[in-house]
Amino acid sequence: MLFRSTYADDLARAIVELTKDNAPAYGVWNAVGGPATTWFGFASAVVAEAHAQELINRQPEMVEITTADYPLPARRPPNSVLEPSKELNVDFDWRTAIRTVIARLKANTA
Repeated sequence: MLFRSTYADDLARAIVELTKDNAPAYGVWNAVGGPATTWFGFASAVVAEAHAQELINRQPEMVEITTADYPLPARRPPNSVLEPSKELNVDFDWRTAIRTVIARLKANTA
């Protein structure tokens, strides 16, 4: 299953953009980070960045599974990627957000 992760700071920037005078007056907006990834891809990126910034000593072995391997009460679509609204003047990437969050966590544990 693919998804897009959105960092709260990035979402706040998108909300600020929507409050500016030149923003559209109304509507439903999709403010999502890119690119699309799997939960395994996202978790792997978090662990790799934590290791790169020396927040963790070693990278644990991770095993990718399918949605079918992890049964949930509700059926999930195989691809539920939300596309960002083109009208929003924001561009954010969850990989950059991971670097920021890991750096903050490292600073708070020092």
